[in-house]
Amino acid sequence: MDLSAEHKKEVQRRIMDTLLTAYEKLEINRADFDEISKFILERDPTIQTHHDLIVFLRELTAKWKIFSFVLTLENGEVSKIEENKAVEKIEDLTQEGKIDEALEAARKIVKNINDQ
Repeated sequence: MDLSAEHKKEVQRRIMDTLLTAYEKLEINRADFDEISKFILERDPTIQTHHDLIVFLRELTAKWKIFSFVLTLENGEVSKIEENKAVEKIEDLTQEGKIDEALEAARKIVKNINDQ
């Protein structure tokens, strides 16, 4: 799934807000700040899709827990996008008269939600 430039900038803003807030609250020191900044700047050009973004945020959060909120928000965004696409697929199948396929797709969505 492609990542829009606008959405990427929004996530970058959240990351930087988190980083600056943690620094201001003395949750991280200058050396941490520099290390985190370097990590972010090195990885940023490689992020092209939502999948890339989630992988990056997982790695970032694994190294520095202060970013867990950003990861949680992004996981929610991706889930919403996937759910919307699934609902559209079900609607399309229903409009095409493919009721059995629409029901099966709906069952898969419910199963995925329950498995999370």
